[in-house]
Amino acid sequence: MLKRLIRCGLLGCIGLAAFGMLFVSQTETGFVEPISVLLLMMVLYMGFRPIFYWLSALTKQKLKWIIGLALILTVAIAILVVTQIRIQLFGDIWHIQIMAAKIAAGNFKWDEWILQYPQLVPLTYLYSIFVRLGNGIGFGFYPFFYAYNIILMIGTIGLVIHILWRRSPAVGAFSAIVALVTPLFYSFMIQVGYTDGASIFVLVLLVDLFDQIRLKWQQILLVSLAFSYAYLMRPNVIIFLVALLIIGGFSWKKNPPQFKKTSQMFVACLIGIFLAIGTGKVIDQVNHYNPQNKDAYPTVHWIYMGLNQATLGEYNSTDRYYTLDHKGYSTANAADLAGIEKRLSEYNPVSLLAHWYQKYLILWKSGSFQMLTDYQGSYITAPGWLLQNNGTFILLIQTYSKALMGLFLLAMLLDFWRKKQLKINSILLSLLTIFGISLFHTLLWEVKTRYQFMTFGLIFLVGILSLTNQIEVPSRIWQRPKVKAIVLISLPMLILLSSLLMGQYVNKKVPIQITGNNNLNNYKQSSSQIRIPAHESIEQGVTLNADAATLILKTGADAPLDLKILSNKPDDQDVVINREILPQQTQLTIHNLSASGLPAGQYIIQIENKNSFAVTMTGQNKVYVSLYPSLITMPQKQQSSFVFYFYGKKVNGSYNLNFIVSYIIIVIIMWLFLIFNTVKTRKGNHFENNNRTQG
Repeated sequence: MLKRLIRCGLLGCIGLAAFGMLFVSQTETGFVEPISVLLLMMVLYMGFRPIFYWLSALTKQKLKWIIGLALILTVAIAILVVTQIRIQLFGDIWHIQIMAAKIAAGNFKWDEWILQYPQLVPLTYLYSIFVRLGNGIGFGFYPFFYAYNIILMIGTIGLVIHILWRRSPAVGAFSAIVALVTPLFYSFMIQVGYTDGASIFVLVLLVDLFDQIRLKWQQILLVSLAFSYAYLMRPNVIIFLVALLIIGGFSWKKNPPQFKKTSQMFVACLIGIFLAIGTGKVIDQVNHYNPQNKDAYPTVHWIYMGLNQATLGEYNSTDRYYTLDHKGYSTANAADLAGIEKRLSEYNPVSLLAHWYQKYLILWKSGSFQMLTDYQGSYITAPGWLLQNNGTFILLIQTYSKALMGLFLLAMLLDFWRKKQLKINSILLSLLTIFGISLFHTLLWEVKTRYQFMTFGLIFLVGILSLTNQIEVPSRIWQRPKVKAIVLISLPMLILLSSLLMGQYVNKKVPIQITGNNNLNNYKQSSSQIRIPAHESIEQGVTLNADAATLILKTGADAPLDLKILSNKPDDQDVVINREILPQQTQLTIHNLSASGLPAGQYIIQIENKNSFAVTMTGQNKVYVSLYPSLITMPQKQQSSFVFYFYGKKVNGSYNLNFIVSYIIIVIIMWLFLIFNTVKTRKGNHFENNNRTQG
């Protein structure tokens, strides 16, 4: 009975996730036309099939070479991304980096933001080690930051390949190729990192260890250490223990070896939690942090936020400040408990189910899992082609990612449906963990699309296995002539309808930030004023990788200053722009920098003080860590930065004609291929039937 209940529950969870991924059109990056996602999913399936068939015919040695090459290319692309594309970070991750640099410098005056979120302390301490190493060697913080993120990313892919190789070398090689063309491995996971990379890696590692026939003592020790690390980074990995309990309950008495292995892993994870708690206390003590400080959010705050009907339980600033306005931990805790009681009283069974349904779809509506926007602002620097086509590029990644995740989820659903008996194995453990996280945030906690991303490694693992199962033994439903006929007849109509829907969003233009540096307003980690001595000027280099049309410079000067933008060519520093900065002017905005825009190239922002006294203006007086490649060198040799933004001309923010035409061509080719394949199959069947009749 319990097995049947779990099976039905998982089928429901997978099915609803697939529905959200394929048909919910509003994502964090904007509108994504759902029919195009469905058709692109079909294109991906048809593209992956011959690749898998080709791999299945190769020897193990050749498959190993393919895996090695795919991993090398994956690392190379990751390095290319982090060196060529720099994004202004904000929120938790920037507070953590700033505080890490302060700790490395011996400054233990804790950032107010991290005082509110004690769970950020372990990652802050880890980053402070990176800062010390970077300063000691002379490389700075970011090489270690990116290396750590890339190691977790490639480690996750390697573990997935390892697990799948045991089942089939061809499936393992196939996963390496699909990982190579999966955008999620090259975005948030390496650009931002945060605690998601650690949880993704460790969850796949734990499944890999569970997949062993039996656990040696070294592996049990590894489970404890790995889970301790993951729990320090992201405590809700504790859902994995619930999945282990369910597996243990199913295998008790019926499968003693598996029950023993499950029990060993469960106990090892419990030990890991105690290790994490102890390590956390040591980290707090060493870094003079009080987790019971008056600003810390009580645990019930997240439950209170999750019950907000107006925001559908999503993270929101209104509930954040509601708790902050009740000063002191106990006062805030009591206020949140009262708020929970009030909000629960406003629900009835139907409205509560509707609320849970909407929260669940928030987790599964985006193929990127919010990885293209969360904690990421505008570009600091990026290639010109990306800046000029940014809207289309982001739309393409989102559409492709939704199609790929939709394909994985649909394959999981069909594969799970076909297996009438619930198999107690590592795949079930993965599914229980994936959707355990979904249900945790749906039923109890507040929700953001990104929260599902911590299970991405497991989604990729189970998705690849389910997809290859469907390729090897396709579902019978697709073999029925009536189904094929319906698909072939409906495809042209779907293509037309999809194109018309896309056409509603053509030519919607948005400005794109070419470059800029704004660490000031969000983080308040340093003095907001730069001091310019009398009769002196200060400069900051700027690289424009695309033509600029608008400059916004935060000023706030207490006396007149002169702004000059100079070209920075060898032996040529001509003044391109010359403007006066008026006293008490908050910001200076210059539109139409030139008739055709300020051309891409190297420039210098120069602020000159012609007064006989020092003048202060808005700026970041001391940059602790910065992704911006060029900073001001003040007369006192303090690293500082102006607060500025260069915007280019407006670019397509969504669909454009080239995108739609390319899409139509691709899906028409797929449609023609399906027609050809159907005709070929029917002729083959007809020929075979004639031979049988003649025989």
